[in-house]
Amino acid sequence: MKRYLDWIDIEEEAREIFDVRTEKQDLKWAHWAWEALRREGLTAYENALELCRVKIRMMTLGVLYREFCLAAWDDYDKPDLSQWFEEVFLISKIKVGQLLGNDFQEVGESEPEEFALEFLIEKERQGVIQSLKKGWGDSSILFASLWLTNPDVEEYIYIEDENVNNKNIVAFQLCNGFNIPGLILAEIVNSNATPEKMSGFHWINEGAESMFGYEKDFD
Repeated sequence: MKRYLDWIDIEEEAREIFDVRTEKQDLKWAHWAWEALRREGLTAYENALELCRVKIRMMTLGVLYREFCLAAWDDYDKPDLSQWFEEVFLISKIKVGQLLGNDFQEVGESEPEEFALEFLIEKERQGVIQSLKKGWGDSSILFASLWLTNPDVEEYIYIEDENVNNKNIVAFQLCNGFNIPGLILAEIVNSNATPEKMSGFHWINEGAESMFGYEKDFD
């Protein structure tokens, strides 16, 4: 019987890997991203091994977020996948071997364990990216949602409400509600075209390839 790993079931683990922003905007982004994956059936499973694959998709989101931070703001280190697999998501080495299956020979038994974990993340990358783009509508809105997770960025967005103090937060909520008004999108994507913004947008628009070198030798 098909089951779904809902946000409430994985929120505790998500908190462990989305710990980049003290304001937890990254965790809020992860929540909406998980909803995008759910809409595409990527949070569904029928057995223990498929459940592990679903958990790996959450890890893939964590990797992608850190890569965006690196692309846009030259910030944040490569995540410790061994810790994520074993300590956060409790995926054993036996399960890793089962997930690799016939691909284990492609990875190579002599390769370090980290390579195998990277391989599993990369197998999910494109499916996750396409689901995110579909969930938000296109690359521009996905970029805007990621860009606004950083409270330090300055976006001068006109919002007709004198009671709104933090316009970034309002814009972020609009982005991540899958219903961002076109004028706000235009402000974020087209105005104040800093090198950081151009770099982040280019990374998303060109397919969000690995910033940590995961993709090498995986094709």
